[in-house]
Amino acid sequence: CLSSPKDGGQYREVIEYLLPRLESVGLSYSGRIDTEVGTLTHMGNLFPALFYPKHSAILDKDKEKRISMLGLIGHPDLNADLAASNLTQIGKKVDSFWTRLPNSRCELSASQFSNRINSDSMQHLANAIEEIESEIVVIPPICSLKNYSPWMEALQTLGKQVLEAVTPLSLPGTRLQEALEKVAIKDGAHICKSREALKIRAEDGKA
Repeated sequence: CLSSPKDGGQYREVIEYLLPRLESVGLSYSGRIDTEVGTLTHMGNLFPALFYPKHSAILDKDKEKRISMLGLIGHPDLNADLAASNLTQIGKKVDSFWTRLPNSRCELSASQFSNRINSDSMQHLANAIEEIESEIVVIPPICSLKNYSPWMEALQTLGKQVLEAVTPLSLPGTRLQEALEKVAIKDGAHICKSREALKIRAEDGKA
């Protein structure tokens, strides 16, 4: 998620350059440069942002939609009970639910969890979501960059909004890094990983 900038003009140039390129590699963003919204974190708190991944959970203050937090047993990035409790304290109607996906029998990192997601896992998740009566269901981030758009779009066909809790680091950060690297390579950059930069020289606006 991208929050308010100090330099609005330069920020606008970056956004206009970057967002279409991110979308071209499978990572779509939503938002407006003049409208800040409250994205819903995995802790049930609000994080202000101007731009955010398309399927991020947004807490709309003007609509009293019923929200359900769906935690996945073994996934570290959403404590459904804690998030629901925090949201209830600020007057939102929130329930919490839990399910266990196939091949997730122990505690895993978000990336490890994502690597085990397959079509059977997504079908199990879809079945669990269909049983929830709320208009909005919030899940932890589970999709890699490759599967983010197609799988999240598929979940939207269940008759309710299925959104990701915002986790500033973890899998969304990994997706963004991978997308940025793909964009850089498409634009002609050569990426050198695991190397330390000792000095940078800038000439004519280029580093």
